[in-house]
Amino acid sequence: VNPTLSLTKLYNKKIMQSVLSATDQSNLDGMINHFNLNEYFKFVFGIDNKLAGSKVYRGHMLIKESGIHESKTIMIGDTLHDLEVGKELGIDVILISHGHQSLNRLKLHHTLVVDNYDS
Repeated sequence: VNPTLSLTKLYNKKIMQSVLSATDQSNLDGMINHFNLNEYFKFVFGIDNKLAGSKVYRGHMLIKESGIHESKTIMIGDTLHDLEVGKELGIDVILISHGHQSLNRLKLHHTLVVDNYDS
């Protein structure tokens, strides 16, 4: 599994990519910088403790700032919580099994689960 390959393919197709994470904003920025992923993401939204915002709240902010309608947005996540967030935001969700929860657990709750996201 090479996530950078997938990010590069989407980037080369001029598909806007952003990050929405429950990680603290400063830690998230540090991780994105550490792994040299800045060029791939137009927006990086973590949790800002000063605002005490939830991931759903930050997701609404991201959608508003990006200017892209929910119907043109896809959320890719690796947990059932990501699925819940996507549903609350009114966007389609694709779950990947190379993360926090197993393929079988994800498939119990969602039909669009992929085991390989390099294709």
